[in-house]
Amino acid sequence: MKLTKEILERYLKGNCSDDEITFIHENIDKIKNQADILFSEQEWNDADNLSEYPNAEEIKKRVVDHIENPVRKHQIQKRRMIVSWSVAASAILLIGSLFYFSKTSIKQAVEQEIVSSHETPATDSPTNLYYINSGKDVMHITVSDGSSISLYPQSEIKFSEHFDEKTSRDFFLKGKAKFSVAKDKNKPFHVHSKGMTTTALGTVFIVDEFASSITQVKLLEGSVEVKPTVFKKQSPIVHILMPNEEIKVDHKRSRVLHTTKLASSPTERGGYFRETSEKIIFKNLALEEVFLILEQNYVINIRYHKDQIKQKFYTGSFNQSKNIYKEILDEIKYLHEIELEVY
Repeated sequence: MKLTKEILERYLKGNCSDDEITFIHENIDKIKNQADILFSEQEWNDADNLSEYPNAEEIKKRVVDHIENPVRKHQIQKRRMIVSWSVAASAILLIGSLFYFSKTSIKQAVEQEIVSSHETPATDSPTNLYYINSGKDVMHITVSDGSSISLYPQSEIKFSEHFDEKTSRDFFLKGKAKFSVAKDKNKPFHVHSKGMTTTALGTVFIVDEFASSITQVKLLEGSVEVKPTVFKKQSPIVHILMPNEEIKVDHKRSRVLHTTKLASSPTERGGYFRETSEKIIFKNLALEEVFLILEQNYVINIRYHKDQIKQKFYTGSFNQSKNIYKEILDEIKYLHEIELEVY
């Protein structure tokens, strides 16, 4: 078995096999000596699936301590900057963009599109602004419409300098950022991250490309609409988040991995859904939300009477299997005495 970035990526997401976990734990010193495959300190610290591995917290601490070492940190950042500047040089030759320099960032033209051009507005306008935060502090950006962006380290974003002649406000994000949106009912505010689009009119929310295939959205104020960039064959499922709710999506597999729904009044209850490689867990989640998640994750449609599921919630835990949704729906039908049809 070879030590690759792909194996480490699966390790951070909690998707490694037993053999791979053993291999990583036994070869931690080799991992520490290969800076080009190390993820950033923040990615190791943010990984919330490592608790399933034996001794994983010790492994994470050893790796993070190694990354934090000034000499090693400089080596890792230097390798990454070489790659970044190679991309930048190509972009300069192609579109001749202007560069703006600051102490911790570079506004830089990036040729790679986050989502395909037929699904989102074109981003090659000469008035586009490009920011890359290569420092260790959060970068604060003020947008011409009055909105503000907090761009986290090792993240980048591009958007139009002005929106006067545009019908929407579109932002293309790689990494993590917090958005405080100025209200404009005539120009929706879209954040395009890898595989997902988050839309708001006036709100505060955070979008985080948690890993290469996982995106997390957390709403702080207002309401937002979260939907996949590429829809499946059935009717697209749209998730509406309310304050302090969040969703985590594996956009490569078009699966919801985690949702949190907080109680909005004393008479309501909070709940959550979580999917791992071994388990599916529902806790006090409204039946309508349960059905939306199952439809999204298993490419099915569920027909039911809305009157039968009002103010009804579900809690259950299941081991993963190919068609586990059938067992879940059978249990819901039995517990709540409702009629369901899958098609």
